Amino acid sequence: MSPNIRSRREKANELIRRGENLAKVLQMSKAMQTRFKLIPKAALNKVTVAGIRDMSLGRVKDGKPVGMCFWI
Repeated sequence: MSPNIRSRREKANELIRRGENLAKVLQMSKAMQTRFKLIPKAALNKVTVAGIRDMSLGRVKDGKPVGMCFWI
């Protein structure tokens, strides 16, 4: 028998596995969309490194997020 021939059950299992992987990727992308937000074009300037804002850390001031405690 040829190694390329797969049963219906094997094909179904592979489709299920692919669907589960796709669901995980979509969940991660949704989490990224809620964490990061595009900065409006009016707020962009030559100093801006990226056009996104990290919503979980607050505004960045002097290279450090404002509103978070950093214990050393």
